[in-house]
Order: sequence, then C-alpha cells, then structure tokens
Amino acid sequence: MSRRIPFLCLIAAVWALLGVHLAREWSGNPQYGYGWAVPILAAWILARRRGEWSLAPPHPDGPDRKLENLLWAGALALFPLELYRQVTPGLRGFGLSLALIALAITLLAASRLTARALPPVAWGVSVLILTAVPWPSSLEAPTLQGLMRGTAAVTAEILNWLGVLARPRGNLIELKTGLVGVNEACSGVRSIQACLMSAIALSLFFRLPWRRAASLVLIAEALALIGNLLRALFLVGVVASRGLSGFERWHDPAGVLIIVAVTLLIAGLARHWAVSPTHRPSPLVLRWERLPDARPALICGIAALSAAHLWYFAHERASPPREVPALAWSPAPGLETRAVQVPKEILDQLQPDRGSYYEVSWRTATDPAAGHAAVYHFFWKPGDDLQQAFAHRPDLCMPGAGWQIKGKVLSFDVQIGPAWTTWDVFHFERDGAQVAQAWGVWRDGRRQVLSYDWGWKKWAAAEAARWHYVWVGKRNANTEIASVAVPANTASEAELAALISKLFSWEGPR
Repeated sequence: MSRRIPFLCLIAAVWALLGVHLAREWSGNPQYGYGWAVPILAAWILARRRGEWSLAPPHPDGPDRKLENLLWAGALALFPLELYRQVTPGLRGFGLSLALIALAITLLAASRLTARALPPVAWGVSVLILTAVPWPSSLEAPTLQGLMRGTAAVTAEILNWLGVLARPRGNLIELKTGLVGVNEACSGVRSIQACLMSAIALSLFFRLPWRRAASLVLIAEALALIGNLLRALFLVGVVASRGLSGFERWHDPAGVLIIVAVTLLIAGLARHWAVSPTHRPSPLVLRWERLPDARPALICGIAALSAAHLWYFAHERASPPREVPALAWSPAPGLETRAVQVPKEILDQLQPDRGSYYEVSWRTATDPAAGHAAVYHFFWKPGDDLQQAFAHRPDLCMPGAGWQIKGKVLSFDVQIGPAWTTWDVFHFERDGAQVAQAWGVWRDGRRQVLSYDWGWKKWAAAEAARWHYVWVGKRNANTEIASVAVPANTASEAELAALISKLFSWEGPR
C-alpha cells in the first residue's frame, strides 16, 4: 500500500498534465475534436481485453532501473520544461514528447507490476492514444497544403471531363459562378485522422492480427480520400448549379456523412475479420512491491511545477501584461482606406480578440490610381491559449490561393513613430501577377523571429526569443500580426516600407 498510492498519484498526474496540454487543441481545433473520445476508447479496450495480460510471457526478475531512471529524469526536467511550455502553449512538439514519456512510464510500470512482457493490446492502445496527439506543424503544414492542392487539381480535372469549366488555383477552384475553396476539411485531413483513429480502435476491439489491422487502416485511409474527393465534387457541383449559397449549407453535413459512412464500412469489415480469443486467461496477480518508491519523484515533480508557476506569478505581479496592441491603425492623410469584413472562416480558425481587413489606395497628381494595398491586423489578448498567429503566415497561406513564393524571405526595418520595427518581406507570383507582402508578428511589442527554412541560425533566434519570455516571466504576453501587400511591379521595397510607416502608429514599448 505504501508504494501503490504514490505511484498511482504519479501516473495520474502525468496523464493529467498531458490532458490539460492537449485539451487546448481538442477544444479549439476541429481537426482534432475527436481527441476527447480517445481516452475513453483506450480505457474501454484495455478493460475489455485485460485478461490478455496473464497470457503474456513472464518477465524475468532482475536488476532493471529503467523505470526509476525515467521517473527521476522526468522529475528533474519538469521545471525547465514547464517554464518553456507556459510561454509556448501551442507548441505541438511538447505534446508529442509528453505523450511518449507518459506512455513509456505507464508501459514500464505495467510490465513491472504484472511481472510479464507487454501483450500486443498494450502496444495497440499506445498507438491509438498517439492518434489524438496533434502532428508537429512542420509535418502537418506541408501535408495539409499538398492534400488541398491535390484535391483541388483532381476535382477540377474531373469537372472538366464532365463538361464543367473549372480551373485549379492552389487550393481554390475557379468556376464561372465564383471561387470554391478546398479547406482542411475538404482536403481529407480531418477524415484521414478520424478514420485512422476509428480503424485502430476497431482493430483492437475485434482483436485483429496485426496484418489484418494494418490492412484495415490502409483501407480506411483510402476510403477517406475517395470519400473526400466525392465530397469536393459534390460541393463544387452545388456551387456550379446553385451558386455559393449552397456551399455553406452542404459543407459540414457532407463531411459528417463521409466519416460516418467510412466508419460503418470498416466496422463491418473488422467484424468480418474478427478473431475470437482461443485461450482462457488466468487470474492476474499484481506485484506492487516490484514498483519503485514514487514519493521522491512525485514530491520533486510537484515542487518543479510549483516553482515554475511561482516564477511567472511573481513577475506578472510586478509587470502586468499589456492588454492593447503595439500597432494602432492610423492612416496618414492622402490615403484612401476602406474596412473590409473579415471572412468568417478566418475568424473561426484564428479566434482573435480583434481582427481587421483594409483596402488602401492612393493617388498622385499624374496618376489617379497610383497604387493600392491589402492590409490586415489581428490581435490576441494575454492569456489566450489558442494563439494561431504563428500559423497564419504568408508562406503557409498564400500558396493555398495559388501563389508561388519567389526568392528568399528577407527582412527590413521600418520606423513607425519613435520606434523601429522589423518586417519580413515575401515575394509571390501567380498568372503573371507579382505581389510583395510585408508581414510581422509581435508579442508585447517585441518582434518574434520565425524560421521559414531549416537554417540553424533562424532556429536559434526563434528559440532565443522564446527563452527571453521565460527569463522575463511573461507567459501571458499578447500577440499580434500585421500584413501589408502591394503589387510588386508598382511599388519597391522602399515604397512599401514608407507605406507601412503611414498606415500605423506605435503604441508599444520603445
């Protein structure tokens, strides 16, 4: 009893920390909304197949300190990791790392507790749990863009075969009635992930051998892709015949229908392939005395978490976070501006506290239409968990509309009032048109350095910016992004910088 309760408390604490971290994505990102069902399914499958643990080969007694070493390593690393996590709540790499640590501790403890090797169901449930962990952004973004472009291209080609004039433009399909966007739902990413989870859960529920389980997963993924292609064709057909008004009406119901249909199909196949248990399990004896004393690691972990939060609490009392953006919309005389309604899908995805789109134009004495620009500015208050600013980047979003990036991403400094600000400049081309886009992201008025390639210098600069917030104790810094895009053939970078200084005033730290 002296070892059982502390160890169970430690296991519960590790999984609770993981759940709190992942709950942000499960609640705010529809792509991972199914994550809430995964812990329930995992617990149900383990309870249903608990008898298989007694059929696993015995685990020999002997000196093995893997579990003890892992507990101490995790407890000692928890303080810097929690400090880092608090300033990067949306960092997906942390969620994946924490999930692997939680699984490693649990599996090692289960093997030690039962004095047996791990049965196949333990490994299967581990894979099931990992399906609820968001992909790293470096993997998800190119996969998402590739699927959206591929779906748009194939859909447009099929429509042309059917006599409907369609042209793919990135993840957009141009019809005579308007542009239809293929978002992450239509691309198949949501259904691929949800169907992957369903296929693994059904394989475990029906006790499929690993070859049949792998086949079921492949079939589920293929059906999901085919289903989403049919969905995209259906939605584009609705737009072609009824206009854009029918798109919103059928978009979500068609997606739900695809997931339900694929799940029912693979459930029937899994039931057909089901394997009945051939051995009667014997009672399983739990040997709690084989577990290490978890009290020192538990106390160390609690102290680490408390110290990390006290660090931020002390700094926030001395210097409360800013509640207003550093950039303020303040166009200079001579510029004609018009506020544009931000698309609902953009607001739903980014969830900002403030968001604005503007169209800007200006004239000269010799040219009544000298230039124009498109501007946006989004702001997230301190404490927002789902700060999507770092994902709403030109290099990720513009290619989705058919724009191709040209050359390297450069930076220039722009003086806005008394302060100097740094902006990243992107160059894009589409159908002969060229655009120069200046973009920046700030937290509490401090510029954030992002890595647009795999260069170690930019990666080091981005990490240094994160650790700066750890050092100054700002886990709840506000976040804002701004963009100014102009036709590249009508404005040089110097003119773009001058335009930025005329559009904004600086209210942040100097």
